[in-house]
Amino acid sequence: MRQFHVDGQIVERKDEIQQALVSNFTQAFSRCRAWWKGLQTECLQSLDDQFSEER
Repeated sequence: MRQFHVDGQIVERKDEIQQALVSNFTQAFSRCRAWWKGLQTECLQSLDDQFSEER
């Protein structure tokens, strides 16, 4: 059976590799979503500022 290195750990079973990939993907996705929410909030706030300045 072949051995795979995932985050410095030796993983021998396929389901362990899949779990590691899924957890990595989940972490990356939640980070990306948090960044996207922050970006949207900033954009909305700057738009609000522009509109209130024009009024």
